[in-house]
Amino acid sequence: MAELSSQIEKLDKHNYQPWKFRMQNYLIGKNLWGFITGIELKPVMHATNPTEEQIRNFNQWNEKDKMVMFVLSQNISNSMIGHIQDLESSKEVWDSLERLYTFTTKARKFS
Repeated sequence: MAELSSQIEKLDKHNYQPWKFRMQNYLIGKNLWGFITGIELKPVMHATNPTEEQIRNFNQWNEKDKMVMFVLSQNISNSMIGHIQDLESSKEVWDSLERLYTFTTKARKFS
């Protein structure tokens, strides 16, 4: 994953569209895009008595989702961390950035 930092400029308030394009292609290439789109759903575990399979599936999903969150967090500027630091999944991070930058871009067009 270290190779990514030299290929994608960190997200800041001026480069969302090229960053989004490059990040999407990177995650597709690593077979991780489903965590962003929601195709890779968080496995359901019974709270009182989860099976070993449920635990294993959840742990595998969680490990990959945290990897995607790490990639996203490493590729945004420090000034953007406040927008994502309390979110719990990579989909939440992506959706939050999408809302922030879609709104910001629309606001710039109207000003």
